[in-house]
Amino acid sequence: MKVVNMGLDAEELFAVTIVIFDESGRILTVARRHNDNDPGLPGGKIDPGETPREAITRETFEETGFKLGRRSIEEILKMVDDDGNLISTYLYRGNIDAGWVTEGKPEGEGYVRWCEYDELCTDKSTYKNYNSALKLKLIELGIIE
Repeated sequence: MKVVNMGLDAEELFAVTIVIFDESGRILTVARRHNDNDPGLPGGKIDPGETPREAITRETFEETGFKLGRRSIEEILKMVDDDGNLISTYLYRGNIDAGWVTEGKPEGEGYVRWCEYDELCTDKSTYKNYNSALKLKLIELGIIE
C-alpha cells in the first residue's frame, strides 16, 4: 500500500471511494455483491469521460441511494491498492441522518449498512489494507480517534 501525491491527473485514477459518517460516527458501507459479510466503502471505477467527483456521486447513489452534494465532498487521500490501481478517497463533509439511507440490499448491489470503522479493517474485509491505511489518515485529520 503506497500513499501518493495528491496532484496526480484524473486520467491516472482507476477508482474512487467515499467515507460517509452518520451523526453517531458510524460509517456507511456496501458489502461486496456476493458476500454480505464483506463490507467496504461506496465507490467504484471511473467511467470514460467522467471526473472523479462525478464518479463518486454516481457510484454513491447507485450503491446506496444517497445523493451527495457536490460541494460537500473533498479528496483526502490517494493510494495505490494491492492490485496496483490508483484509488482516490473522498470525505463527505455534511450532516447526515442515518435514516436518510435505507439499510438493505438494493437490486444488483451489495448489502448497505452503517457500521463501526474497525469492521472495515478485519480479516473478513477484502480491502482491509486500504481501509487500515485510510483509518490512519482519518485519525491524522482528527475525524476519528
